Amino acid sequence: MFSLRPELLDQYSFKEDKEKSAYFVDYHGSHTDVPARSWFLLFREVFMAPHSALISVSVTAAVSGLLLRIIDNDTGKEVPTICNRPKPYHFTPNKGGYTFLCEGRTLEGPLAAGKYRLRMVGTSQDLLTPIRDITSSGVESNEIKDYYTPERNNIMFRYTVNVSADTPATVQVSTSKADVNFRVEVFDGSDVLFTKEGIGHIVVPCVTFYADEVETSSAKGRRTPQKSRAKSSTGVKSPGRTKASPTAPVVPEPDTAPRKKNHNYIVQATVLRNTWNNNESPWQSIIDHILPKDADADRPTSGSLAEEKPSTPNKKRGGKEEKADPKKAAKPGMKPPSPAFDESKPYWILRVCADAGDEVTLRKDTQREDEIKSIKAAWEELQPGRAAKAKALREKYLARKAEEKAAKEKEEKEKEEKEKEDKEKKDKANEEAVSEQDKAGKEEKSGTVTFSVSEVVRPPSPKFYQIPSPFQPFVTGKRDDILLFDDDEQARALEEHREKVEVFYNERKVVLNGRNENRTHRNDMKEELLLTAENMQVEVDTQRQDVFVLRDTLRQKQLAEEAARLAAVEPEQNTTPSPKPTSAKKPKSPKGKKGKK
Repeated sequence: MFSLRPELLDQYSFKEDKEKSAYFVDYHGSHTDVPARSWFLLFREVFMAPHSALISVSVTAAVSGLLLRIIDNDTGKEVPTICNRPKPYHFTPNKGGYTFLCEGRTLEGPLAAGKYRLRMVGTSQDLLTPIRDITSSGVESNEIKDYYTPERNNIMFRYTVNVSADTPATVQVSTSKADVNFRVEVFDGSDVLFTKEGIGHIVVPCVTFYADEVETSSAKGRRTPQKSRAKSSTGVKSPGRTKASPTAPVVPEPDTAPRKKNHNYIVQATVLRNTWNNNESPWQSIIDHILPKDADADRPTSGSLAEEKPSTPNKKRGGKEEKADPKKAAKPGMKPPSPAFDESKPYWILRVCADAGDEVTLRKDTQREDEIKSIKAAWEELQPGRAAKAKALREKYLARKAEEKAAKEKEEKEKEEKEKEDKEKKDKANEEAVSEQDKAGKEEKSGTVTFSVSEVVRPPSPKFYQIPSPFQPFVTGKRDDILLFDDDEQARALEEHREKVEVFYNERKVVLNGRNENRTHRNDMKEELLLTAENMQVEVDTQRQDVFVLRDTLRQKQLAEEAARLAAVEPEQNTTPSPKPTSAKKPKSPKGKKGKK
């Protein structure tokens, strides 16, 4: 309102109140399309503070749930936040400035390309100023997505970062399992530059990757002239992209901070507390057995834009290969075709976000493999033919293991055949026994004389009875002579059973008697406790009554003394006139008295 009509300010009384006035400034930028269910970095800019001022910062865009981070480049500390918004902060001038980065996450739907607004409200006219043109700047994300494989040292991944110039970047790591506790570390050789722990999602907001210094370059520690090639959409060089402008104040100069000539940056993620150990598929062993060993090496993974990848033909279900178009393959910047990524398996995502135009290359760290190769080469140099001898010994060992395995399989096969033959013999014997029993039953039915079993007088049976061979398959036991269950054996068994029953009843009787005694004892204790309580109550009542009697006696005595005192004081009051109160009638003035005289 005041900007359109400044003369209106004179009509208000607060025009001279400069202490309570506020100033604001808006910065507008644009962002590209973002796919659904993906983390993204909306912008990343560096602002300088010309004067000390209390400033509040907010971001508005077409997506909700944005998180704005503000980092002091000199100290590396982050401005405190309240509900994912930075609290009003007192910005002071510094050398490196303040890095503003805004991150977010899309839900089920993608985010279309649009614009955002960064608003600053402060107590001074000189608010924070960007070091370059925000409208022509942008952020590129180098993403690597791969399956998680359990490892002995619980290392999730280990990648090297190569840059062509000093590049400030943001590192983000996320896992498919939301409750994985892991740690992200950024190394420069053996030095740890940054470490942070989190659950399911970690963001390293500000890390500067320095390029290796070349002795012939005249400006060490600064950005190379290649960065001046980045231009805006209008064709004019963007401020902050030229060689003379401070495009990256977070990078210290060689005269103020010593720097290494060669850098080896490594981003490593480690699973903590064994929180991602049972995610391997139960079919993994079968898949590894079917697929060749080099299948994983030939599988392409999504990497950085600057990383070159060979294009591989994509096979369809019918087994036909797609013909590669040489025109399409020759176009620069196109990603080679890759098989569909199965998100049902455990996986992780590594993103390194840098300014548009900065070349950041991510490669898998093969330091350990290179060391093993160098050790093998050194062994081969000291002992020529060592590898061939080792290979021959291994083949001999594998051949011996194969022979042992074949012999074991042969023994198991012979054992199975023998068990099969024994089973067939037993089945045949069972069939013969059944046929003999059927034949004997038919002969008994065909006879004319019938008698009951009770009329048959059995001869005395022997103590031990030999089982006939046809019935041997139906009897199991370790003894050759089976004890016959006759009348004597039955009587002995009945006697043992009767003794066991008597012992049980005696023990039960003892337990029941003990329970009755215990119950009687507990009832007696209850009665004693009740009697003791009654006696204590009577004793307390008696003592209380004695105290009441003494109290009444003392009270009567005090009442008598008070009555005697009052009786002695009453005659004195009758003889002595009571003094007039001071608040009686006012004395008459001397003029009235003189008139009466």
